[in-house]
Amino acid sequence: MAGLTGPGIIPEKVVNYMLYADGSRSLTALVDVDLPDIQFMSETISGAGIAGEIDSTTLGHIQAMTMGLNFRTLIDQNYNMLEQRAYSLEIKAGLQSSDQNQGKLVTGKYRIMVKGYPKGFSQGKLSVGKPTDSKQEFSVNYLKVEYDGEEVLEVDKTNMIFKVKGTDYLTDIRAAMGM
Repeated sequence: MAGLTGPGIIPEKVVNYMLYADGSRSLTALVDVDLPDIQFMSETISGAGIAGEIDSTTLGHIQAMTMGLNFRTLIDQNYNMLEQRAYSLEIKAGLQSSDQNQGKLVTGKYRIMVKGYPKGFSQGKLSVGKPTDSKQEFSVNYLKVEYDGEEVLEVDKTNMIFKVKGTDYLTDIRAAMGM
């Protein structure tokens, strides 16, 4: 399998994907997924020696993250994840790139693992001959992203882990806290 990046490789699109909830394939009418945004916590600082204000980010600390699942229409399976408990959600996707050197299309793997709690559920609307446009939202406490089997991001809020491409930026903070 060719990788997603390299000389002459042009990343193009998601070919298709599958959602797994607590290890089982989701049978819902899933249309698309709103992936969690990474926004660092920050504080505006000012004082002697600073010409104005600085928006100072906090090392490895992320604002609240959410993930949204958007459905074409509702089926009984959509109500399975309303129980107020943690769920493990995993998305496995095939990504298409164009290898300009070889003159062919290549496939890469994209995997997102999330742990979180149901935050909201919009049943959508009923309209004759139309989809319901329903949505379920989860608060995210854990996020891991892999490209072609390589871990590129891990955010584990309760265990104070913030890893980017193998470097954990909270190692020194955990040590300072006696963890």
